[in-house]
Amino acid sequence: MDDKILIKGNKYGFRIVISEDAVLEEAYSELIHKLEAGRAFFDDGEVSIQIIYKKINDSVEKKILEIIEKHSDLKVFCLLDENMKLIMPEDFKVEKKSSKNTAGVDFIDKDITSKMEENFEYARFFQGTLRSGQEIKSDRSIVLLGDVNAGAKVISTGNIVVLGKIRGFAHAGATGKKNASIFALSLEPTQVRIAEYIARTPKSFEGKEPSLAFVEDERIVIDTIDKGLFKDFILLK
Repeated sequence: MDDKILIKGNKYGFRIVISEDAVLEEAYSELIHKLEAGRAFFDDGEVSIQIIYKKINDSVEKKILEIIEKHSDLKVFCLLDENMKLIMPEDFKVEKKSSKNTAGVDFIDKDITSKMEENFEYARFFQGTLRSGQEIKSDRSIVLLGDVNAGAKVISTGNIVVLGKIRGFAHAGATGKKNASIFALSLEPTQVRIAEYIARTPKSFEGKEPSLAFVEDERIVIDTIDKGLFKDFILLK
């Protein structure tokens, strides 16, 4: 019998592919069986999920997320569409986690929670390497799972986070937000811009470690990550 549903792994999570001619109830049953049979393989990691199905809708997305939650130990941290952009079904919400004090009593820091809600907007997620001549633009912060090669551009009105290398052009805070920043696992750009500020990486700088570019004293500073460097990092639209 042909599979009605396939689970394909990658280094960021899983793609769930539903056959075009599948009866959904049969596909759901098959997914449950595969998740339960492979529970040890799937472990309990946090993953992104991409659902490939010709008749995809919020109801299908919600059902699959419910099945994953009930029949596996996986934690879904984001749901991606065909173009690798973040999507949030109406009923798919991230729960706030409480912590425990030394007496073992649950508590939530209301000041921190309210500050997070005030600043937080979901970024746009993309996956793949940008090659010379290619460009991504977004009116929100960008998270790219891949590299930005020389000759490629990534432009955002908010922050830019690249889980890979930046060797091309990156412009954060493109509408004038001076508190925007640019993060990459390897930051060796031809040029970076934050708001109206422009900088090029000095030849002496080896940005092959996780690095952050931000505005300080009316200029762009590029520095490798240390424990205190994220203290003023603000989540932007």
